[in-house]
Amino acid sequence: MRAAADAAPLTGVVNAAGVVAFGTVEQLDDDTLDEVLLLDLVAPIRLARAALEVLPEGGFIVQVSAVVAEKPMPGMAAYGAAKAGLTAFDAALATELRRRRIRVLDVRPPHTETGLATRPVAGEAPRLPEGLAPEAVAERLIRALVGDERDVPSAAFTAAPPTPS
Repeated sequence: MRAAADAAPLTGVVNAAGVVAFGTVEQLDDDTLDEVLLLDLVAPIRLARAALEVLPEGGFIVQVSAVVAEKPMPGMAAYGAAKAGLTAFDAALATELRRRRIRVLDVRPPHTETGLATRPVAGEAPRLPEGLAPEAVAERLIRALVGDERDVPSAAFTAAPPTPS
């Protein structure tokens, strides 16, 4: 993180990476659990901590979580737990950073057609409805940043965008 910050001023960080695993809790082995929690929970926490060393007042951290943080799904317990944990972390971090005026934005889009479900670290994806286009999620994230939002729940992706004034 420090090398990137030395190259150019850093205003914010967007974390939109992760892995998914499918299967029942009984099928969930320790290696898969570790991989999902490390990549979907621990890594974003470490990224946020590193960003705090270089983010200026008025900066931002965006964590792209998932709808399963709000609505846990059977067959996705580890993924849902990691995303719910990330949402809880974001809420606590946002409160801690208020005085520094660093905004933490937790984004929980519905299923998005990134191909993640076709590359699980374990199991096979259930039949999923057609997801959102990644561009639509990115556009919504940008509107949230510009609009000074602090939270973008899954319902914010199905509502019609506000009309310009």
